[in-house]
Amino acid sequence: MGLEPLRRRPLFALVLFAALAARAGAGQPPAFQVLAWAFEEKHPLPPNSHFGDRLALQRDGDLLLVAAPDGGVRSRHHFSDSTGWTPGVPTFSTPQFFELAGDLGGVAYTLDQGDGTTDIRRQLPSGAVETVLEGITGFVTAIAKEGSRLAVGEAAHAAGAGRVRVYELEPILGFVLRATFVGTSGAALGRSLALDGALLAAGAPGEGDCGAVHVFAEVTSSTAAETGPTWIDLQTIDCPSASQVDADFGAAVALSGDLLAVGAPRLDRPNPGGGPDFGGIYTFRPNGLLFELETFLRPSEADEGDRFGSSVALFRLAGSPNVALFAGSPFEDGANVDSGATYLYLDWGDAWKKQLRLAPEFAESDARLGAQVAIGAMGVVAGVPRNDGNGVTDQGAVFAWNGVVPLFYDGFGRGDSSAWTSAVP
Repeated sequence: MGLEPLRRRPLFALVLFAALAARAGAGQPPAFQVLAWAFEEKHPLPPNSHFGDRLALQRDGDLLLVAAPDGGVRSRHHFSDSTGWTPGVPTFSTPQFFELAGDLGGVAYTLDQGDGTTDIRRQLPSGAVETVLEGITGFVTAIAKEGSRLAVGEAAHAAGAGRVRVYELEPILGFVLRATFVGTSGAALGRSLALDGALLAAGAPGEGDCGAVHVFAEVTSSTAAETGPTWIDLQTIDCPSASQVDADFGAAVALSGDLLAVGAPRLDRPNPGGGPDFGGIYTFRPNGLLFELETFLRPSEADEGDRFGSSVALFRLAGSPNVALFAGSPFEDGANVDSGATYLYLDWGDAWKKQLRLAPEFAESDARLGAQVAIGAMGVVAGVPRNDGNGVTDQGAVFAWNGVVPLFYDGFGRGDSSAWTSAVP
């Protein structure tokens, strides 16, 4: 399956590591880090814990939360200008299930109480933890939080129809339920969520033949029966590749301003030269009130079974390029079979350009780099949940490339080699 390893390693990706290594000097954070479970000596993490299968990066980049959903632990990491990411005190509690959401005021996560209910809590950079919402019934599959708004997805609700509930923080009352949306049979609505301002994107990868994404919007109502903000189902975006089935369009979503990115990891590539599960990412921009298809992204390295688009994250930049998109291809054959890879794309306003393929040569077979990704001011991070961290089978890890975004977006995409160093803060 796939091309031979030497053809899967573009020259610029090899040059990247040399450039990053040269950058990591005195007073600079390390350019590349492997974040394994840091407490193995006192608190061993058993095999098949999958550390890195859930992660969230605070939007200003100072706090990273990483969970091992099958090991019942999570750890927080703080960023230092001199040392990069360093682990804080871990948390132990079982049973736990984590779906994480970055937020300006910290990082939100879920805690399965073991009695059929789930709590949502928030981890602050100071280390303090506060309960945001208690007693949610149903199995939470995704959360998204921004400011006073909180969205909760339950893809398994009603035998797989799925459900999305939207809450608003009210003085004294706390988070109050504002809206409930239920999917159609088998739609798995709420498998993925992305929240930006008054817009909420919710993936429904089982809807129709190929999947769909629902865009919900907060509007102000002034009817006699209702006054104030309310949420509506603004738009249903069907999978653009309507001739294909089971593409999982909506398995991953990201939303930033006027840009919506949707992953379809089971998307096939037509023959000749095609096959199943190449994957892909679609981007959409609004035309009036509704989103319209902008472009389709798939790296030239993509091959059968790679599932590119299993994860996707967006980060808005100042100036040109406008936006960075970071995506995972967890079943890609890189250094080894299914070791995985990640890709950084940049939006230059007139076109999207694949900037970097990030996949270390030492990535193990079946490591699944890119199962989860996040991007922030400090760089990019990617979960490697089946990495043999600390020598323990499938303990998991996170790979972090610090400073990748500011290092490369200034001119490198235009072929200016001086940008390797000129954009370093």
